[in-house]
Amino acid sequence: MTLNTRFYITHALKRKGVMIQEPEETTTTKTASSQQPQVQDKRKGKAKMIEEPVKLKKKYQFLFDEEVARKLQEQINEEERLVGERARQEEEANIALIETWEDIQAKVDGDYQLAEKMQAEEQKELNEEEKAKLFMEILEKRRKFFAAKRTEDKRNRPPTKAQQRILMCTYLKNIDGWKPKSLKNKPCAEIQELFDKVMKRINTFVDFKTELMEKSSKIVEAEITQKESSKRARDELEQKTVKKQKIVDDKEIYTNLK
Repeated sequence: MTLNTRFYITHALKRKGVMIQEPEETTTTKTASSQQPQVQDKRKGKAKMIEEPVKLKKKYQFLFDEEVARKLQEQINEEERLVGERARQEEEANIALIETWEDIQAKVDGDYQLAEKMQAEEQKELNEEEKAKLFMEILEKRRKFFAAKRTEDKRNRPPTKAQQRILMCTYLKNIDGWKPKSLKNKPCAEIQELFDKVMKRINTFVDFKTELMEKSSKIVEAEITQKESSKRARDELEQKTVKKQKIVDDKEIYTNLK
């Protein structure tokens, strides 16, 4: 390795914040015993300078990949934020447009109703203040009407898939004891299947108290029926016995008369 090459590597590593410790050069003498260690120290220093750039290259490659991944994730997060912001702005613009249209419609309806009322009250002369007051009353009524209609439309609007998923997850959490973490990564179709199973089980559920009452009622009815049957049989037997005794008595009376 030449002196220029060594200087270039050292300068590049120092620019990246890596401190390189130069091998110390010991003073030499002219004796043979002192020259040999000097040669070994120079070789060790050169071997160290060859191995360290390879390790540093791997380290900086790892840091570079990590930095690229972090920047890519930041870019994805920023794009998602922009998409959500754009959707929110579009929704707000649509709401503002609807409200503006409803306000214009209310004014048109107010003008029409005001004209009708003024025609109906042709006999009465209204000044400008009374006309303005009448118009504002009609306008306020129409605005309230459109606001109530918009609220009703939102209430009757079918829920989106995201809203349906939230409702089903909430139901499964409260009724069947599911944890939100367990439902988070499940697809919507699987959540729908779990929801249908729970709903079926709830709809076909029979309280054990009700079932016990039904069984008790059946047992009581059976006992009453059995008692009534026994009583009826006993009454029939008594009636037959009385009839037989009467026949015997009649025979005895007829015999005595002879």
